Amino acid sequence: MNRVLSLVLVAGVAFSLGHFLRTPIPLAGAVGGGGGRGAQEGEYFACADSNGDGLVNVADPVYTLRYLFSEAPEPRCEAVPGVSLPATGVTKCYDNEGNEIDCSSADFPGQDGFYQAGCPTEGRFVDNGDGTVTDNCTGLMWQKEMAPGAYAWQAGLKYCEGLDLAGHTDWRLPNIRELHSLVDYGRQPAIHPVLGTFPHGCLSCTTKVSEPDKVWSQDFSNGWLGFGPRDALLFVRAVRTIQPGE
Repeated sequence: MNRVLSLVLVAGVAFSLGHFLRTPIPLAGAVGGGGGRGAQEGEYFACADSNGDGLVNVADPVYTLRYLFSEAPEPRCEAVPGVSLPATGVTKCYDNEGNEIDCSSADFPGQDGFYQAGCPTEGRFVDNGDGTVTDNCTGLMWQKEMAPGAYAWQAGLKYCEGLDLAGHTDWRLPNIRELHSLVDYGRQPAIHPVLGTFPHGCLSCTTKVSEPDKVWSQDFSNGWLGFGPRDALLFVRAVRTIQPGE
């Protein structure tokens, strides 16, 4: 009987370890977390090392289970910003002729302007006052102003990798999804004004795999994606991923 109980316990702990190493644990007080221990909305625990001993092993899910049953202090993993798909910025609805209509219209239901799904624009961007802008939706930090001049692809990569800005040196040329996340389809030009200038072609680090001598770019004057040769001169805005604890 004791052997059976031991096997059940080991299996349960192993299952918990696999689960908790892959699934973020909501902070108490965060969305869906309950409790209210000072967590900010939209934060979660990346709780592989939940007991904070510097190791990831069977003791971590045991500690987490103790916490969930109020027998241990809150896990010691650092809170990191939640990441969400940005809203498009469109808040109005239209009929077939492009006339603005009430978004609750039964004739043209379910439009983007009605649902406005995704991370809202309001409060999304924070000007840090040091030449950078934080995107609270994606967890990215952006160079506020475009780099001076225009760059071919290789030069753009090197510029971003060598950038030292606001005390950070882990800047990089953004990929095309990161660039496109800045597009605001409710504005013209299609970018939030906190990000300053809006060049027609902003360079990404992403290769067009069907034509590998070309790279993707983002046009913020109208929100269009484009691609072109690697030696084309385009504009550059560096990005970095905000690290836990910043």
